[in-house]
Amino acid sequence: MPQRLSDKSKKISCDSGDGVTGEIRALINSLKVIDPKFMSGLTSAEHGRVLKDWQQVLDDIPRELIKAAVSVVRKSEATFMLKAGQFRALCLKLEPEGLNLGFKSIHDAYLEAYHHMYYAKPDKEVRWSHATVYKAACESINRNGTAQCSERELFAKRYRQAIIDFLNGEQLPEPPVVRRVIEHKSQRSQGAALSALAKMRQSLRVH
Repeated sequence: MPQRLSDKSKKISCDSGDGVTGEIRALINSLKVIDPKFMSGLTSAEHGRVLKDWQQVLDDIPRELIKAAVSVVRKSEATFMLKAGQFRALCLKLEPEGLNLGFKSIHDAYLEAYHHMYYAKPDKEVRWSHATVYKAACESINRNGTAQCSERELFAKRYRQAIIDFLNGEQLPEPPVVRRVIEHKSQRSQGAALSALAKMRQSLRVH
């Protein structure tokens, strides 16, 4: 199960008076190593403004998403001139299972949410796999989507945001315990149903 980041894993405090964290400086340096042309030719003042821009745009993005996004950039063979907004978009598009933190894929999380929201009720048999799935389900399932996206698309958006909230240390709602609404029929009940079906077919048979 995904674990909340420890205090040491959360954002580093600003190491200077310009409001830029050591984490953002490390990110910029990593991007420069990947492509030396990145941010080249800037004056000291321009470089400082760019750093502040990246700090502001990525302020709510967890460290683990930033690390994963850097890995994606590193694997890309194309020369890039990333802007802060483009890097943020990359972070938000990362597949949850690709973070290697124990989160379910969007597909598997949606299947769980759909089943629990439509076909389950409170009991002690089935539990939500994680609070991120439950939070996303409450904010998307059975809401008929929106004019801009389907229910599944809305769930994917809410699920990714729930993961960000969780990694940033936010306390998510505690998922309730649920159980299946449709119980498995006993062998006797199944036999009775098959017998009734056979009699119905016999009565409808044309002689």
